[in-house]
Amino acid sequence: MRGLLVLALALTCLSGAATASSVQPSAASSDIARGVQAMQGGDPAGAITIFDAVLQRSDLKGEERFEALSNRGSAKLNASKPIDAIEDFDQALKLNPDAGIVYVLRGQAKLALYQYPEALTDLDMGVRLLPQSGFAHYQRGIAHYRLDQHDLARADFDEAVALKLSVGDLYVWRGELDLEAARFEPAMANADEAIRLGAAGEGHALRSRIVFGLKHDPAGAEREAGLAIAASPENSGFHVMRASARTTQGEYDLALEDTEAALALWPGSPEGLKAKGDAMLGAGRYADAVQAYLGALAANHTSPYVALKLHISRMRLHQEDRVEFAVASSRTKVTGWPAPIFAFLRGALSDEGLMQAARQGAEKDQKAQVCEANFYIAQTRLAGGDDAGARPGLSAAANACPFDFLERAAAAAELTRMGG
Repeated sequence: MRGLLVLALALTCLSGAATASSVQPSAASSDIARGVQAMQGGDPAGAITIFDAVLQRSDLKGEERFEALSNRGSAKLNASKPIDAIEDFDQALKLNPDAGIVYVLRGQAKLALYQYPEALTDLDMGVRLLPQSGFAHYQRGIAHYRLDQHDLARADFDEAVALKLSVGDLYVWRGELDLEAARFEPAMANADEAIRLGAAGEGHALRSRIVFGLKHDPAGAEREAGLAIAASPENSGFHVMRASARTTQGEYDLALEDTEAALALWPGSPEGLKAKGDAMLGAGRYADAVQAYLGALAANHTSPYVALKLHISRMRLHQEDRVEFAVASSRTKVTGWPAPIFAFLRGALSDEGLMQAARQGAEKDQKAQVCEANFYIAQTRLAGGDDAGARPGLSAAANACPFDFLERAAAAAELTRMGG
């Protein structure tokens, strides 16, 4: 989702504020204050250098050592060095086991390392010691979210809001929970608040996903993704998002520009490679699609549709891949949809059998499933040179697929290449 928020915290306030209460601060305390100022000024590397020097002093007092270690850990976290940060937080907590903010920051560092259960343990302690800290609840909410404990995440995010934590990303996380529950209006309100509080990139990215899900409006989603890119041009995910919106509109050349930008920012990005494959498939550039999907699989992309689209791209090139597709099918742990598509492409299910499977489930799911079934049946016809047999399925996909499905634009493009 989004990068972890790191606050440059003046941890001297937590240890008794020795420098504030002294008539004449010690040299070490003055240096710690300089390091904190460097952090607050956006210079974590400079802050680390200052704290390194402080920790080498022979006259360092216990409270000063705690302050220097805690602050250096915070600076390392700001510098994207979570492993090193944890080492400093470990030492600091040996000196002051009741420093709640250090538990919070160590939990945040563990979140950055995907150590979610361990992070939650630290953040539980942080909230226990600092129950009125909105930041502590916010970070614990992230841990709950990552552990799929969404009700607990919601409770922590709401508590952080009640405690007046004015952080844009907090509202993005709340909006994500709303979006997942199809609560579109609250999700949009959270996105707007995130933008107001300065999280413009993530806020507009959330609005883009909401517009897709609520209005099935890829053009609107493209506009919002463009605003996200304008706010955070270095975020590869925003380029992928706009590429997907463009692909669903058949804007394949523009989509490819975005996928190239995404892959320049994050070489080997699984989502970037998948988005590139989708654009290449829609454009009828099957050899390029094969290479992109192979790259996505090599980068451990988990979507079953990558394996499906790789297979149909190879079918269009008349490449034999029965063994590889069988392996890909076995690795795809899908029990519901699109498992019937895998069975159909392996020859274990007829056209009629696939359509029957597509018409199972909730009504809203059936529309999407029938759309995909028509598209994949048509692809097998095209691979076999039966353009006339493919046309009904392509026409059905082009006319009846949801507007935010790439199969809709891809089917329309196939019909255009066939002469309308």
